[in-house]
Amino acid sequence: MERKIEKLKYIFYPILILFVPLYYGIFLLLKWLRSSKQKKFKNVKIVCIGNATLGGSGKTTLVKKLAEDLKKQNKQVAIATRGYKRKCKLDVLLKPDYNYPANHVEIFGDEPFMLFSELKVPISVSFDRLKAIQKLVDNYPDIKTIISDDGYQNFTFYKDINVLLINVYDIIKNNLFIFPLGNLREPLKAALKRSNFVVFTHCEIVSSRVLKKVKERILKIKPDIKLITSFYQIKSFVDIYSGNSFTLSEFRWLNNKIAICCAIGNPESFVEMLRIEGFEIKHKFFYSDHHWYSKQDIEKIRKKTNLAVVTTSKDAVKIKPLFEVLKKSYVENFYSCEVELKIVEGQNSWTELINSL
Repeated sequence: MERKIEKLKYIFYPILILFVPLYYGIFLLLKWLRSSKQKKFKNVKIVCIGNATLGGSGKTTLVKKLAEDLKKQNKQVAIATRGYKRKCKLDVLLKPDYNYPANHVEIFGDEPFMLFSELKVPISVSFDRLKAIQKLVDNYPDIKTIISDDGYQNFTFYKDINVLLINVYDIIKNNLFIFPLGNLREPLKAALKRSNFVVFTHCEIVSSRVLKKVKERILKIKPDIKLITSFYQIKSFVDIYSGNSFTLSEFRWLNNKIAICCAIGNPESFVEMLRIEGFEIKHKFFYSDHHWYSKQDIEKIRKKTNLAVVTTSKDAVKIKPLFEVLKKSYVENFYSCEVELKIVEGQNSWTELINSL
């Protein structure tokens, strides 16, 4: 599918290039209009985790790590998010003292529900990010840090700290052109100008030489930027049906040949991470980002393969409710790959970020 899209872009290049000034002109106009009425919140710091590109860059995993590290220092933290492609249009607030059933993922959205399940911190979900933040301020006045999951290009509210994610996989694919020619939401230079920290993700899938060149490119644009390089490390594999957990080595010994099922912005990064760990991937079932799985989706996957099916934790929270209406033979051997973000270089910069909140 990705190759077909790239071919179509090449064919329609002369037409698409005409839309670039139009798209960016509208972007700048909205930025100017919204910045003039930007709201600043008192007694709470807003840190925005975002990117300059469309699609997945690992924002949610970084949000999770930041929240975890703040909690370790006994700092109260909350998260504001849009809940992209959730089925409920109402503003909702996930409260730490509540236990929500698995099927509530449709109300809250896949990423908010996943984050809440693992962090147990207040999470406000609204298509209006300003309202999401305000609801947290009104309901939790003691909270000192609110993490905005995405919203980097939202200029309706003031951010005390901007953390820009750059997926190095996007760099090597040479996809850094403004939409609709490429996947940039805005020029990289403009995004960097507002950033306080840059976190490189998926560094495990590129060579040190490539990573060095990427860093040089960024530093050429903004010499004083604080750089942090990171990679995703597999913690475990969890059986979605039974809840049983396996270490990487245990799971690889049991299931060297696997199938992959995911609905994320950048599935190839997920594939590469598993390949690097020695898995032989026999089948790939890719869906559009935030796809809501149906009973028929799971049945179709199981009819095509009896291998262990590995998915992401974001997908797992949407698949789990379906297990209640499926035969046991269909739901067995589905696993969530649990990952964590590990910092390779820039630990001092990361510590500086934590201590500033």
